[in-house]
Amino acid sequence: MTIQARAAALVLSGAGAVGGVSVAYALAVDRLPAVSPTEVKSLLLGSYVFTGAFLAGVLAIVVGLGLYVHNQARGLTGASSIPIAPGSFIPYLLSTKRYRRYFSVSTVLYGALYAFATSMIVYQPTVNFVQAYHATFPSVGVSLCCGPPLSIPTVTAYLMNHVGLYIVPLDVLLLLMVAPLVGLNVAFAVFARDASAGGASKYGLGGVGAVVGLFTGCPACAGLFLAGSLGGTGAVAFASLLSYYQPEFIAASLPALLLTLYLVSRSLARAYSGGCPIPQRARTLPSAAET
Repeated sequence: MTIQARAAALVLSGAGAVGGVSVAYALAVDRLPAVSPTEVKSLLLGSYVFTGAFLAGVLAIVVGLGLYVHNQARGLTGASSIPIAPGSFIPYLLSTKRYRRYFSVSTVLYGALYAFATSMIVYQPTVNFVQAYHATFPSVGVSLCCGPPLSIPTVTAYLMNHVGLYIVPLDVLLLLMVAPLVGLNVAFAVFARDASAGGASKYGLGGVGAVVGLFTGCPACAGLFLAGSLGGTGAVAFASLLSYYQPEFIAASLPALLLTLYLVSRSLARAYSGGCPIPQRARTLPSAAET
């Protein structure tokens, strides 16, 4: 089996595991006639199975993508130009120190912003968790029921007073998709500037996708976050309104980020016939072989 085939198998099996276990768990919960102590024990065991399969699926996807990027980058070592195609261009960006640094920093920063805005990381300085939620520190609670696939089970963790975590499987998946796409857009923009192609400044949709992406995981939470930051009095009503448009936010965010990559690459293709020359600033730094 070739490396590309192995990478594709890992990605497909990982996606199948995540999707399959999410649907299976939701169906198992829906079929329970009532939640008794016996059913709670079975649900708890099911949540452990779900968590293990979910994490294994995500890990398989990440490893598969990493294997593909590494294999493609090896073929670009020492090259003076890059084929303007996603299969070659993205591995080049992720395997070159200069652009990998921009990708990593922007991915982490946006991921942290996304986690705060969607209330995966909860910080409420005005709320006493002990009084409001009878919390103990540290502690972890699991909500086993009920909802559609990828909305259950949820994990609530109290780390300290005013600080906690609220983990929903769908939020985790969206974080792992949106944040790296934002990082790729930043790396793409830096490369376009280095190559003097002007594509990144001409097509500024990456910022649009990043902002819309804040609402993909939990638009109600993001609405409360923004309205509270602005001092608005209608935060709850605003958040409730946004919750109805979660599919639209999901549908708009990822395509906007992907469209930016396409438009910048098309601009590069127009600027250069054939392969895009590697900018001098990138050539002076360790590249594909140094990962």
